[in-house]
Amino acid sequence: MMKRLYLIISILVVASPGLAKTQIAVVELKPSESIRQETAQVLTDILRSALFDTGKFDVINREDMQDLLKEAQFQESVYCDKTSCIVQMGKYLGVPKMVAGKIGKLGTKFVITLKLIDISTARNDKIVNEKCACPVEELDQSIAKAAEKLAGSAPLQPTISVPQPTPKRETKRFEHFIDNGDGTVTDTKTGLMWTKKDSWNVTGGCVTYSESISYVRQLSTGGFSNWRIPTINELRTLYDQKYSVISSYKGKKVHYPPVFESMGASRHWSSDGGSKWVQSLSFSNGRKYQNQRPTKCTKSFYVSVRAVRRAGF
Repeated sequence: MMKRLYLIISILVVASPGLAKTQIAVVELKPSESIRQETAQVLTDILRSALFDTGKFDVINREDMQDLLKEAQFQESVYCDKTSCIVQMGKYLGVPKMVAGKIGKLGTKFVITLKLIDISTARNDKIVNEKCACPVEELDQSIAKAAEKLAGSAPLQPTISVPQPTPKRETKRFEHFIDNGDGTVTDTKTGLMWTKKDSWNVTGGCVTYSESISYVRQLSTGGFSNWRIPTINELRTLYDQKYSVISSYKGKKVHYPPVFESMGASRHWSSDGGSKWVQSLSFSNGRKYQNQRPTKCTKSFYVSVRAVRRAGF
């Protein structure tokens, strides 16, 4: 069984109040011939940690990157040093920036080169170098210095704002569901909080399973960042034939509480599946479907994702 994808959703740490952070992923550092691949992997992890410690970046770890890229069947080399390759990787991962680099040798010195790449423009935002006439065991210090250069020498400054009174949200109750008035719906019976809109309501189209992972990860609906893809059993708590809502699929009826937005998709992705398939639930008939990986969107394939989290956490 594939590990629960809601663990993947927790890979990005919530930015501190008043501080702006950029979501990034780091490509494995390309080593010189004098550095073993295993050592380069350790140094790449040190780089990820150093970038996070600057306070300016939220960083995806290696394991979560591998899971997302495997889902998207990304076939390029692990080092992926061409800009076109890095940009494609960034799009699959759903991050606005990527960090790539290499560790070269100039005489007796190691030279660490890092570049910050903007995925939307495919251009380098910044390129930095750090030299070290040192043994491999001391390269961790140079990696940390290069990370500080990439982030910029000036520390993040909290934004100063005058506190404003928080407007009172209007909540509405429908049986055991509460519309919180902020784009979320709480089920008091299960203790789960859902997004009022599914991804179809937001994007106007189907999402593949790998796209649904990226979609959920970037959500901040209701001011929360710990949204995840629901399990098949959690989705079933929403299905009830006594409810009828119009879906986007040829105007057909789906069966979930009308407290949720209408004109969404008729099927929703779950986090349950295996290495070759993933499950979805139809809100037209309540049936569970197994979909072969990689999933694809077609004219007759109306699937979306409705994010969930545990209310009160």
